[in-house]
Amino acid sequence: MPSDAPQQPVSPESPPQSSSTLFENSHGVSVDGSSFQTFSGLNINVNVETGRTSDLVSPGKPPPLPVQRSCDIYYRHLAVKGRGSPLWLPAPNWNLPKEYRRTGISIGDVGRITASGSFDFLFNILLPPDHPVHAGRVPEMFSPLYPPLDLDDVEMQEEFADDSYLASASVEKAQQDGQGSSGLTFETTDSEGAILTIPKGSDSSDLLNLTRFREYLAANVESWYRYTNGQRGREAKNGDLRLVIGWDKATAWGMATFSRSSKAATLFRLDFKPLEQTGRRYKWVYSGMAEGRTGPSTREVAELRRASEPEDVAFANQCLFIRTINHSLSDEVWERLKATKFGTIKSGDSAEYGSSSKAGKLEGKAKSTYAAQNPAGISSVALNQVADSSLTPSLLLHPSTSINEHLLRENPNARIAITEDINWISVLTEDDDSLPLNSHIVQRVLESHDIRTNGGKDSTIHILRIYERA
Repeated sequence: MPSDAPQQPVSPESPPQSSSTLFENSHGVSVDGSSFQTFSGLNINVNVETGRTSDLVSPGKPPPLPVQRSCDIYYRHLAVKGRGSPLWLPAPNWNLPKEYRRTGISIGDVGRITASGSFDFLFNILLPPDHPVHAGRVPEMFSPLYPPLDLDDVEMQEEFADDSYLASASVEKAQQDGQGSSGLTFETTDSEGAILTIPKGSDSSDLLNLTRFREYLAANVESWYRYTNGQRGREAKNGDLRLVIGWDKATAWGMATFSRSSKAATLFRLDFKPLEQTGRRYKWVYSGMAEGRTGPSTREVAELRRASEPEDVAFANQCLFIRTINHSLSDEVWERLKATKFGTIKSGDSAEYGSSSKAGKLEGKAKSTYAAQNPAGISSVALNQVADSSLTPSLLLHPSTSINEHLLRENPNARIAITEDINWISVLTEDDDSLPLNSHIVQRVLESHDIRTNGGKDSTIHILRIYERA
């Protein structure tokens, strides 16, 4: 960033300043892992390179703090709760078909977790192309997983009871002095944190037959990128697409984040309260640097309600957490896709792109009806560093990215690396107040997991959890 004041010419006779005298008369300066370039003169421009941002440091003026987006704070603090990826925007996209929005995210969904914390649904691998949620928009030559899942391949549970919540470790629930169930009050003295309230409880769903989903992804993911970046223009990066294998959904929620410049001795309070006697709508009451959100809105519910349904109908379509199968393609495969501009390929080239007859055995034929392919009840339908969300429209914080990239570096002949969220969830500890650095997560995973590959060129790598960390 250029200075407003004119710069003085550099004198060739002036010796360079040593780093030990650069901030000799400065106060309140803290530098960690940075490099500097300085020039003598009446004005000093200091280029600070910290790996996060580059700032102009003026004498007597502290550098600006990095922007802390609420969705990033929320992800870092709630991801350590072991439920998968927390969504800051849990409602389905209002422009999706109503059949999808009434149920929301389902097992088998393929999409992206966006930089703003929503899920960008593209298609579902368990539903035929002509299903209402697809409206014919699926990858070229798409056919759903065949044979279909059995009903007991998916586990359903009630996960959280009414008036449950998840919060940063430093946040405490305050006593309400006999207020009963009129709301929740939270207190903290920390500088940053996040809260999720679940006033009406939530349900969870998890896929048990992971092997079939993993094999289906490996055989078809290249065609998914051609569809996503070609026909749908999403500009997804390698590893952005995620296959949903689990979710936590609710009918109502409250989310809040707070961020202050430093840890303060003063107590910070946030109140989560119902707006009306029936407890169908809620609000946050707080003061200071915080952001509170509640949902769903009455408008959203009204748009989804059918004429035959009561006015107080509630839809369990608000997805609080998703659990996914994640992948990264090798550089060779990714560059090949980019070279075609993610366009379609000739059928004779399918073997080269990993969509050969092996994929056909997994896909089968898309002739069966929706009812026959829906036993699982599919809808009728780290990272503490600050990242620049403008670099990609997708989530930048997902721990699987670094894990898969490491696996591919260590296995240069592999075509694809595949992991599940449980791989990084299983290495989190009680000491993790927020999501650890990506390098720490990778190291923990390598220490506690067995790396498996099917061998040979164009192999697939995946990892299996083998023991609990001490």
